[in-house]
Amino acid sequence: MQYKKMYKEIMLDPPIKYATFGSTRLAMILGNADENVWNWFYSNHIQLYFNERILSHGGTDHRIQFVSFKDNCHRTFVEERLIKDEDYCFDSRFVDNCKKWLEEGYYVQPYIDATKLRNTGYIHTRPGAHSVFIYGYDEQNRILTILDYNPKGQFVPINVSEDDLEEGFSSEHLNKDLIKKGWADKCFVKLYKIVHKDYNFDINEVVKQLKNYERGLNDIKMDVPVIKGVNNASFGISVYDSMIDYIKNNQKTKIDIRAFRAFVEHKEVMVKRLEYMMKKGYDIDEQLISAYKEIEKKAKQMVLVVLKYNKGDKEKMEQVCNMLTQTSKKEFDVIYNILGRIDL
Repeated sequence: MQYKKMYKEIMLDPPIKYATFGSTRLAMILGNADENVWNWFYSNHIQLYFNERILSHGGTDHRIQFVSFKDNCHRTFVEERLIKDEDYCFDSRFVDNCKKWLEEGYYVQPYIDATKLRNTGYIHTRPGAHSVFIYGYDEQNRILTILDYNPKGQFVPINVSEDDLEEGFSSEHLNKDLIKKGWADKCFVKLYKIVHKDYNFDINEVVKQLKNYERGLNDIKMDVPVIKGVNNASFGISVYDSMIDYIKNNQKTKIDIRAFRAFVEHKEVMVKRLEYMMKKGYDIDEQLISAYKEIEKKAKQMVLVVLKYNKGDKEKMEQVCNMLTQTSKKEFDVIYNILGRIDL
C-alpha cells in the first residue's frame, strides 16, 4: 500500500505569534513570500490596539493586537472559502475531508474541541470551539500537522493523531459552543489559498500609521467604523498608559504575559521595518535603527520583570509601570525623528 504525505509551504517562526488570531494566516502568507508580500508586510503591522473594556470588567483576554485595517486582516494575498453544512460530505470521515482539501491546494482551519488534541496547550482548558490551522498530513503515521501552541506555550508545528482530530470535530462541546457564540449557521471550516499579487511598498501608508501611532489616534473608527468595543479602545502610544492602568487596577491577579510579548514582537517588527526601508533607499540610518533596538531591548526586559511579578514578587509592579512610562517616551521621540525623515 502506498501512503500519501504532503505539507504546504509555511513560515514556522512568523514575526508575529503572540496570539493565534492572525499569526497562522501570517505564517501561511510569509511561507509563500516574495518581494510583493514583504512590501505588504512592512507597509502595515504598525498600529497597536488595546481593548480597555474587556480588561476593566475582569476579562482574561489580553486584547493587545496588531491592527491593519486597510487590507482587511491579511486577506490581500488570501482567497477564503467557507464550508457550511450544505458543502460538507458527511459520508466520509472529517480527517479524509481535510486531506482532500489540502490536496486541492487549500490550508485548512476548522473549528474543533481542541481539548481533545493531546499534544497542544488546550488539553487542560475548558472544552469549546477553537480553530486549528492544518497545513499537512502523513497517512502512514496517521497524523495531521497543525501550527499552534504546545503545552509550554510555544508556537510550533504539532502532530495530532487522526483519531484525536476526529474526536475533536465530533465533540458535543463543539456544537454547543458554536451555537452559544452564534457561529453554528455561519461555517465550521475555513479554507485558504494563496493568491499572488503585485504590491508596492506604501510609504504613504507607513507615514499615516506612524502618525496615528504617535498621536494615539483611533484607526478603527477612521477606517472601519463598525467594530465592537471601538469606543473603549486605546491605540498606539496610548496603549502604554492603558497597560499601566490595567496593572495598577488588577493587583490581585497575574499580568497576562501575552500583552508584553505583543510589545516585544511589535518592536522587533519595527526594527526590521526600518532595516527594510533603509535597504530600499529611504532616509533611515543606523542611528535610528539602534535607537529602536534599545526600545526592543527594554520591551524584552519588561517580559522578565512581569514573569517575576507573576511569581509573587509584587514589588516588581512599580518597576513594570516605570519601564512602560520610560519606554513610551523613548518610542515617541524615535517615531518623531523617523517622521521627520520620511514624512512627505
